[in-house]
Amino acid sequence: MITPSPPTLTKATGLLFALVGAATATANQIVDEHTRLATVLRELKAIERLVAADDFIKAPETARYHFDYVRLRMDIHRVSTGIKDYLSPKRASPRDAGALYGSYFDETVPHQ
Repeated sequence: MITPSPPTLTKATGLLFALVGAATATANQIVDEHTRLATVLRELKAIERLVAADDFIKAPETARYHFDYVRLRMDIHRVSTGIKDYLSPKRASPRDAGALYGSYFDETVPHQ
C-alpha cells in the first residue's frame, strides 16, 4: 500500500475543507435568504397595520391628490403572498431533466 506523501495529504485535506466550506456557505445563504424574507413579511404586516389605521384618516376634500390606501393594501397582499409561496411552495419546483439519448446500442467495437 502506498502512503500519500504529506504534500498530497495536505492538498486532499485542503480540498475537503474547501468543499465542506462551500456546502456550508451555500446552506447559510439559503438560511439567510429565508431569514431575510421572513423579516420582510413581518415588516409588510406592520406596514399593513399602519395603512389600515391611516385608511380612516381622510384627506381634506380640498386636497389636490389623495393616497389610494386600497391599492396599497392590494399590492402589499400580492407581495406577501408571493413571498409566502416562495418560502413554502405547494409542490416541488419544476426542473430541467435534460435530454435523454434514448438509444443505448453501440455498434463500435471496443478497443482492446
